[in-house]
Amino acid sequence: MSHTLFQNISKKMLAEFIGTFAIVYCGVGAIALTQTGLLNAGLVGIAFGHGFAVIAMIYALGSISGAHFNPAVSIALTLAKRLPLALLLPYIAAQLLGSLGAVALLSLTHGEALSKVSFGATLLANSVSPLSGLATEIILTFLLVLVIFRVAVQENNKSAGFVIGLTVMMAISASGPLTGVALNPARAFGPALFLGNWNNHWVFWVGPIVGGILAASAAQFLQPSREISETPPLEGSKKGVQA
Repeated sequence: MSHTLFQNISKKMLAEFIGTFAIVYCGVGAIALTQTGLLNAGLVGIAFGHGFAVIAMIYALGSISGAHFNPAVSIALTLAKRLPLALLLPYIAAQLLGSLGAVALLSLTHGEALSKVSFGATLLANSVSPLSGLATEIILTFLLVLVIFRVAVQENNKSAGFVIGLTVMMAISASGPLTGVALNPARAFGPALFLGNWNNHWVFWVGPIVGGILAASAAQFLQPSREISETPPLEGSKKGVQA
């Protein structure tokens, strides 16, 4: 591997690490402050903590890595031939490490508040079965990744960052208390590892990945045929994509 190629991949991995770190740190931090009464913002505050972090990181880092910050997004883009297969595992590794790093620092900065909310782990409510939780994650991730493909990847719309962030807020507002609405295996992974609770954790991997793959297929089908050959590759996009 040449020095230039190694440096290029390293920059992309660092961007994915920082972006995922920011989303988990701000999102879980909002959960800790809100649920313990230190921030009187409720579910709206939690949705904003995740959504605004997504918006900021897309515009800050999208031109470097494409701003996936989510294994489900990276897998969907790889299957759609928008991300080279050789970058898939490095991207996922950086995303998982970003999540772990965020929870590790949150344990220092938020301390007791974080432990009171189970490290921000995405857990199914008592009234929600694993099957219902899986369906929720599939549906909401499908909507998110469909927006990512249509607005950012295929249309390369300059407002993509805002639209994607708002979609994350919409999803959390719709079902946050039921599943925690991961939409992102990396978002679920860090808190689960620190909590040491892997009950139904598979839901937050299978659901987003299946939803992402279905959304990629739907977006490819919906794209007007005259645009297919004209769509620029993801790496050439000035704006990034996420979850």
